[in-house]
Order: sequence, then structure tokens, then C-alpha cells
Amino acid sequence: MSRTVKMLKYLVKIEGMKQCELAKRMGVKEASVSRWLGGKRQPSIDNVEKMARALGCEIRVVVAQKCDDGVGNE
Repeated sequence: MSRTVKMLKYLVKIEGMKQCELAKRMGVKEASVSRWLGGKRQPSIDNVEKMARALGCEIRVVVAQKCDDGVGNE
């Protein structure tokens, strides 16, 4: 699983957002969000940007190499 996907999963978790809510905010199908967060598919950069907006953060946070909580540090 990519660092970007790990970071997205982390951000979804700390926001307490359900996949269906994230999908609705992004204007995509819930199945797409599930595949991205499950590591079955990589989201396009456009969708990463939509996710960042839906989660209330900047895209640079999502694509960061690591964060203080250890996400992406492996």
C-alpha cells in the first residue's frame, strides 16, 4: 500500500468520516473509495486532491512522506 493511501486512511480515521460520506463529498461511488482505501487501486491525483478537500486538508499533507503519528514511516 502506498504512503499516500496510508495517509488517506489515517486522515479518514482521525476525521471519523465514513467511506460513504467521503464518497458523497467527493462526488464518486463508495466502491471507488473502498478500493482506494483498501489498497486495491491507486486513486488518480485528481481524486487524491478531491479527497484532501473533502477531508479539509491540503494535498501536500496527503502526499507527505510521513507524519508525526508514524504513518508512512515504515
